[in-house]
Amino acid sequence: MVGDKNELARAYYNLGVLYTKTGNFDASEEYRRKALEIAEKIGSLLSMAYQLNGLAYIYILAGRNLRMAEEYLNRAMNIFERLNIKRYVGGCMDTYALLFHRRGEWDKCVEYFEKSVKILKEINDLDSIADTYYDYGRCLLDMGKRKKAREKFMEAIECYRKLGNERKVREIKEFMERMGIS
Repeated sequence: MVGDKNELARAYYNLGVLYTKTGNFDASEEYRRKALEIAEKIGSLLSMAYQLNGLAYIYILAGRNLRMAEEYLNRAMNIFERLNIKRYVGGCMDTYALLFHRRGEWDKCVEYFEKSVKILKEINDLDSIADTYYDYGRCLLDMGKRKKAREKFMEAIECYRKLGNERKVREIKEFMERMGIS
C-alpha cells in the first residue's frame, strides 16, 4: 500500500514538473501539493522535503508567495540536513539563491550560489553543479555582470560536456548568443 502511494506521489510530482516546464504554475502547484500530502500521510521525510523545495521553486519562478517559498525552503533544508543528503542540501542552496535573486538581494544570491557549488563539488555531483552554474549565470546576467555570467555559462557547458549532454551544451550556447555574450 505504501509503495502504491509512493508511486502516486511520484506521478503527481512528475506532472508538477511537466507543468512547471510549460509555465503552468497553478497546475504545477496543484500536483506538487498532492504529492506533498501523500508524502506527509506515508511519513516520507525525503519526499516531503523534495516537494517543499519544488513548491518553493515554482513560487519563485512565478514571482508569488515568496514568504511561503522561504518557509518551504527552510523546512526542506532542515529535513535534507537532518538526513545528511548533501546533493539535496546543495540543490536547496541553489533554490535559496534564486529566491534572493527574485527579491533583489544580490549579495545573498551570490553567497548561496557559491555555497551550492561548494557542497556539490565536495560530492562531485557534476549534473547538479552544471545546473547551478547555469542558474548562477542567468542571475549574474540579470545583475548586469555579463563577463562573470559568461564564465558561469562556460563552466556549465564544461560540466555538461563531461556528462555527454550535448543538448544542454547547445541550449546554453544558443542562449548566450541571444544574450550577446557568446
